[in-house]
Amino acid sequence: MTKSAKKTSTQRLGCLIHGASGRMGQQLTEALSEHQHLLLAATVDEKEIKAFDESHTAVLKYSSKALAAVIQGADVVIDFSSPKGTATIIKALALAEEKTVLIGTTGLSERDKTALANAAKKGRHRVLIAGNTSLGVATMARLSQVAVKALCPAGFDIEIIETHHRMKVDAPSGTALFLANVIQKANPGLKIIFERKGKRSNNTVCIHAVRGGGVVGEHSIRFISDSEELAISHRAFSRSLFAEGALHLVLEIERKLKPGQTVELSKFIEI
Repeated sequence: MTKSAKKTSTQRLGCLIHGASGRMGQQLTEALSEHQHLLLAATVDEKEIKAFDESHTAVLKYSSKALAAVIQGADVVIDFSSPKGTATIIKALALAEEKTVLIGTTGLSERDKTALANAAKKGRHRVLIAGNTSLGVATMARLSQVAVKALCPAGFDIEIIETHHRMKVDAPSGTALFLANVIQKANPGLKIIFERKGKRSNNTVCIHAVRGGGVVGEHSIRFISDSEELAISHRAFSRSLFAEGALHLVLEIERKLKPGQTVELSKFIEI
């Protein structure tokens, strides 16, 4: 299992994947097998923990104590589980020191985020909360900021439409909320709403959630006036893009954030 001591430029950082049995966890495990700067140090799901080193694999029954011990031996913690699972990670991080942490779990409450920030300060962790790890979506967010500043003063309405597979639990998606928050930050006078009844209200951004089939993820921001429309869209063809983006963000966290700092993606893209 990878030591948590500071790495040299030629050594790879050991990553612990929490939520390893899920779709994203499996994609991340596969992506790490050939990564130049990162390697797989441990996988964790609700049943067991597997810790790896060059010679063998240690298999442990899942417990909060075992999780805390294995985290100590990793450099990076990547969490794609559930709000309940993330709460367990937060408790373990409170007992660890100086980890790079990427939280990809969506649906976290403000209480969860506060607890995470407190654990980061205590353990001097670098933490990024990212509901979407696509590089394309991050670029989409930057473009939307430009569009908001140019088009809102001209009276354009803004709508966000997101589509996902039928099994997705949260609605609206974390990515749609992220995009709406980026838009609101560019124009604080806008109000974010999730359900509309009756005619459209001024100065609002409404998020529409569509669920069906096996759609990986689609997001569109529509800027509409009486005479024209500008749409910024992103479509995911495979979950592998999120794994690749997550590992890219891990290295960006190492470079951009200070020990003890916790940020969300909407702020991170501006650093």
